[in-house]
Amino acid sequence: PLPPTVPPPTGPNIQEQGLATGPIMGLDRAVYPSRLIVPSIDVNTVVETMGWYSKFDSAGTPYSVWNVVDNAAGWHANSALPSQRGNVVLSGHNSIGGSVFSNLGNVQVGDKIFLWQENEMYVYQVSETSIVPERFASEEQRAENAALMQDHNDDRLTLISCWPAYSDTHRVFVVAYKVKVYHSNLY
Repeated sequence: PLPPTVPPPTGPNIQEQGLATGPIMGLDRAVYPSRLIVPSIDVNTVVETMGWYSKFDSAGTPYSVWNVVDNAAGWHANSALPSQRGNVVLSGHNSIGGSVFSNLGNVQVGDKIFLWQENEMYVYQVSETSIVPERFASEEQRAENAALMQDHNDDRLTLISCWPAYSDTHRVFVVAYKVKVYHSNLY
């Protein structure tokens, strides 16, 4: 799971509003991303909405903690939808809770990723992969890591997991850009 060092998401705290498992910002569940396939690492998983909740450190300073989902990829509820321009962000466990992203570090530049939303399949092509320090990283490095989850004025997908297996000292980031959209009633 993402540690409390990740900056709080922007926008309303959906957990506190009781919306973590229901509609977000008036959207019906059907419009959320629903399935993710990454053929190069044998990932074929459902996508669930991922919100957050607030906690306080020993000094009383609030911070946000992600409600990381098990046995699925988690769509960050404050990120873009595949049908929107922006950064679609998905997280998944690497060694617990179903380990859907256990091999995320093996994704290569050029690999294809498929993401479904309603009756549309979005095809993304990987352009960047990185494994970066997180737990003992400098504030500058943590800010760079958090920037990968922020919105961008393009059509990208960012996949995130902890690394290595059974640890959370680093993060794996996979950034892919939308290359095609298929519309069909078959998906």
